[in-house]
Amino acid sequence: MTMPKGKNLSQKEIDSMKNAVKDGGIRSIHPDRMEAFADYLVQKLINEAGDEQQTKTCNCTCASGKSSCINKGNAV
Repeated sequence: MTMPKGKNLSQKEIDSMKNAVKDGGIRSIHPDRMEAFADYLVQKLINEAGDEQQTKTCNCTCASGKSSCINKGNAV
């Protein structure tokens, strides 16, 4: 199912859902709003991952040729 255009969450709704999850778990979010909240969380993760990849770099590699930095907590 895809989100209808114009059905984005307001910041107030996002904050309310974050509090609801913190207090009562994911089941406390109304099913009709779950998809919008899930979309918000996915977009947030994508944006954070993009920012992290742009700011951290590493040149080290292990014997297999793959970066060994993942185990050290650094981005590749």
